[in-house]
Amino acid sequence: MSTETGGTVAHETEPAKSGEAVVGDDDVGATLALLADEEARALFRHTGKPKTIPELTADCGVARSTAYRKVRKLTAAGLLEPASADDDPNTATAYQRTVDALEIIVGEAETIEVRR
Repeated sequence: MSTETGGTVAHETEPAKSGEAVVGDDDVGATLALLADEEARALFRHTGKPKTIPELTADCGVARSTAYRKVRKLTAAGLLEPASADDDPNTATAYQRTVDALEIIVGEAETIEVRR
């Protein structure tokens, strides 16, 4: 299974390469569960360029509260990041993907690699 997304996340049994973050089984499962969610995937797909929550709700057809909740989860999983560094509380935060490709390799040791 491949999903467009960039950084590398490897299963904890593999040595980390330069630029990779090593995660445990719980993080791998949480990432897979998050990307199994249709609304979260839609939000993720639409953040190739920085977008605010109102833009994402319009693009994806999800409720604003749902967008905020799922963007928080995608950000916590390291798949999105705030793109705007404006400290003005009146300016909406834009979010963008942190990854260009997501690759899941299943073999003797299951791995998830997120390549930047």
